Amino acid sequence: MIKLICSSIVPFLLVMLGLSGCSKQNIDQLDLENGLSAINAEFPHPKNWKGKHMSAILTRKSHNKLAMALDKSSSAGSHESCIQCHKSLKGKPLNVSCATACHTRGPGGNPSHLPKPGDSKCLPCHDKLVQNKFDHYPSGVGLCETCHTADTAHLAGEAGTVTTNKKAENCYQCHFRQDTGAVLHGALKDDESCISCHNPHGSKNRYFLQEETTQALCNTCHSVATETVSKHAPAVQGKACLNCHNPHSAPNKKLLLKPSRELCLSCHDRPIRGTLNGNRMIPDIKAKVESASQHTGAQGACTDCHDAHASDYSRLLIDNYSTSIYNTYPQTTNPYAVCFSCHSDSMLKQTGFEGDTNFRDTAKGVNVHWFHVVDAAGNTDKTRGRSCKICHDPHGSPQAFNINSTWRMGERDIRIEYTQLSDGGQCAKTCHTARIYKR
Repeated sequence: MIKLICSSIVPFLLVMLGLSGCSKQNIDQLDLENGLSAINAEFPHPKNWKGKHMSAILTRKSHNKLAMALDKSSSAGSHESCIQCHKSLKGKPLNVSCATACHTRGPGGNPSHLPKPGDSKCLPCHDKLVQNKFDHYPSGVGLCETCHTADTAHLAGEAGTVTTNKKAENCYQCHFRQDTGAVLHGALKDDESCISCHNPHGSKNRYFLQEETTQALCNTCHSVATETVSKHAPAVQGKACLNCHNPHSAPNKKLLLKPSRELCLSCHDRPIRGTLNGNRMIPDIKAKVESASQHTGAQGACTDCHDAHASDYSRLLIDNYSTSIYNTYPQTTNPYAVCFSCHSDSMLKQTGFEGDTNFRDTAKGVNVHWFHVVDAAGNTDKTRGRSCKICHDPHGSPQAFNINSTWRMGERDIRIEYTQLSDGGQCAKTCHTARIYKR
């Protein structure tokens, strides 16, 4: 059994700081009976980790550095792979644990396996506070004085004052600071911020969360509708909110892990099979927005057209956008409302359109946009008015003006070849021969 000559508080500090060893200045040899295989069984390491033996010599040389040397059975230099992760005095919860060396091995988040102080005056009365699946170490082992101070009358079992340090600064004595990002979660601006989301004694939930899931916890303050036509899978599956947001602080607006467009394209850089909103194959959006012709909206932010969480419209859109090939176009139901939230539907005027669209043949006096969407009589309820999606890709295309190279009609691919001219353009497609328009 390992013998450590340390003061009584040192083991507690080591567990909270995520260190495997003793902090006294002279070097202590730490041996593990079962070696690497036993440690890896409970604390899996990456496949590229090359340490060959967990026995090590640790000493604290300064306030923020550790010196580490492996025993003679380890190859020279193999400790370098260890200190890449274990170089900090503070460990991440459920990641680094003193259970690997000084204490009985057990899950890093459940200190019930760790040795407890011999005498705790609090637990006989407050034992229910530590009957959790995951106990916060100080309360789990009876080190209540870490956060609480009781007067002598209370300790004697009588009514008396107990003061509690609920401030985040007290948590940061052991945990990494979480308030260093440029954008701070509003909850962290409160002095008692940590306990708004985390139970300081323990919980049945990982990370001592006050609610059963991350999403449920976030929803206690943030309202995100999920009973909608379309839902964004990352917002409701897996890590839910944490797929896109940092719950504490971040360098980006809205606590996003990356800048908005970069974050969206970190997933939408390949075809994705949609599972929540029908079995639809979502194309590689990154390839589209990096095409020669890019939609201005897509060049800016995806949220110009899409809701990041859920929507009452298909494809997480912020308004109507018909995916049909042909449409009527009554303004009352506006099947292209998303498009016309930026573009003006005056481009569809039959006359007086010269300043509203470049897709016109001035010599013939024809607004070619109007010609495609409505009939020759100006009937906006034309049953075979072409939809925006036939000719334009809303994200981007190799051809000018986001014009599609092909569009799908049933089992057929309809080809479109567009050539931009100095005073107009030429369009040739499967449904008609080459047509030229001049402004």
